[in-house]
Amino acid sequence: MKSTYLYMLLVLVLMSCGKDQESEDQALIEQFIIDNNIRDVESTEDGIYYSITEPGTEERPKITDQITVNYEGYYIDGTVFDSSFDRGEPLTIDLSRTITGWRKAIPLFGKGGSGIIMIPSRYGYGEDPSNGIRSNAVLVFEVEIIDFE
Repeated sequence: MKSTYLYMLLVLVLMSCGKDQESEDQALIEQFIIDNNIRDVESTEDGIYYSITEPGTEERPKITDQITVNYEGYYIDGTVFDSSFDRGEPLTIDLSRTITGWRKAIPLFGKGGSGIIMIPSRYGYGEDPSNGIRSNAVLVFEVEIIDFE
């Protein structure tokens, strides 16, 4: 009985920690939107915020598509961590092999579409990234959908 109680307590603590991170991420994103005067912002039911500058075509990429995109990824403090623009060539990748935030947000844009995506940490690289990304980082991507098939 005592071990069941301890287990339940641990589960509640872990769940509340996740909720705290979600609330913190949402507050950070909302402040980023205000600070950067980003217009026409919408949110998915998952809490991924986006602003479409150019919607592109009506056809949207599917999770099974290979996408070609130009993008710049940065933290909400403006520090760039990756940029296809800086490399001088777009990224071509299976959408299914990208972070969850991209898998949920990229299909909101058509071919030729562009805009900004603000991704809570749980849909980015989370608390233990292995690629040099900051732990529990809210990620911002300026994206331009070049093609998909």
